[in-house]
Amino acid sequence: MIPSLHDNSNDCKVCPTGTWTDTLGTDSCTECESGRALGASSSSANHDNIADCDLCAGGKFSAKGAGSCEACNSGKYLPNSNDVS
Repeated sequence: MIPSLHDNSNDCKVCPTGTWTDTLGTDSCTECESGRALGASSSSANHDNIADCDLCAGGKFSAKGAGSCEACNSGKYLPNSNDVS
């Protein structure tokens, strides 16, 4: 008998870096918004809510679906997100 890729819960994968989902039975994950990042984790609990996407700190930025925030280049700055109105 050929093994199936859909025969037990261990076949379900944790969402990749920069993505999350709160939907049961989904076949895809949602990218974190730009300005937020979500690193790799082996725990689905770290990828099951939009709040898991961390806001980039002042001086850092990220593209949509990023796994980490990047520092602004020298000569440039970005205020803390709490300071932007």
